Amino acid sequence: MAKEKPNTETPRNTSPGIRLIRVIDRTIHISSTDRQREVDYTIQNDTDDSTFNFVLLPLRKFERNLKVYDEDGTRLNYYPNSFVKESLENGRSNSELADNVEAILDNFQYQIYIQLQPDKTLDPGELRTIQLTFEQSESVDYYRIWEPSLFSGWLSVWERKFFRIPSFIADVKRFPEMSNDLFIVVVGAPGYSATGDGEVSGTEPSGTIYENGLDDNTRVVSTRLPAPDNDEYDYKMSYRLIPANDSMMWSLAFFWGAATILGIGSVGAYVLDNISSVPEAVSLGISTATASDIGQLLSGGIITVILGLVFALNADWTDRYRILSIVPLLIHSIAWLLWRL
Repeated sequence: MAKEKPNTETPRNTSPGIRLIRVIDRTIHISSTDRQREVDYTIQNDTDDSTFNFVLLPLRKFERNLKVYDEDGTRLNYYPNSFVKESLENGRSNSELADNVEAILDNFQYQIYIQLQPDKTLDPGELRTIQLTFEQSESVDYYRIWEPSLFSGWLSVWERKFFRIPSFIADVKRFPEMSNDLFIVVVGAPGYSATGDGEVSGTEPSGTIYENGLDDNTRVVSTRLPAPDNDEYDYKMSYRLIPANDSMMWSLAFFWGAATILGIGSVGAYVLDNISSVPEAVSLGISTATASDIGQLLSGGIITVILGLVFALNADWTDRYRILSIVPLLIHSIAWLLWRL
């Protein structure tokens, strides 16, 4: 299973005077390998008389191609992490900045100091949503053909055996200081459905955890995590992208199984010297054929179909199936040569 961790940002504390209301963390799959992240922070000025012209938001790690947007779509500037650290180390007079940084500095490696628009400061009591976007940098993992084992699972998890199915993990740690709701949203790539399951470890919160679409054949799945009670808890959502073409997948898997069985049977028939037991009255619709003709025609036809599929299937998820097609192709090639003798 993939080790990918979207590193959902869930600050333990917000800046003094600014309250974190809600975090929506979206992973948007452009394809099965390319993903983008959007994290929406809904904050509120919780004071009666203070106005803020900046916002501090945390990041667990450096993110690629990071961009920040105000809720009206305006791109906002932000200072580098070194600026924030230097402001504290040099003891500058900006005590408001220092207080805000110290409130969240303990739990996160990176903090971004975001400059709001001059004419759109965060006024007393006002709600504002700030969005961070960046590229997902973690590599993609896929289910292996030997998961759960090389021989088991060909019926129960057959799609993971025959096809290249990517799997992901979205996990988050929730601390007692976090009073905000957190939403984890996954949008599957076009042509794929997202499905999975969630698991809680630690002290489960008294609030309800809502999981939507995890066991449905849908492109979008989401989970709402309530605030913890008195103890922290971890939530892990394991999900995978399944091609949204069940009939085609079933047909390909059935053909592979049937072709393999017929190939083994054809080779076995020749080895057991059962050719003479095939009645000469067997008709192929054209004329009476011998067992040798039947064997050659059967294997030759299946070889042709397999080669056609290998060249016709060009989607990412069919790569493994094309490799597995070598098995019935090799068996029928051997059968065809035997029947030619």
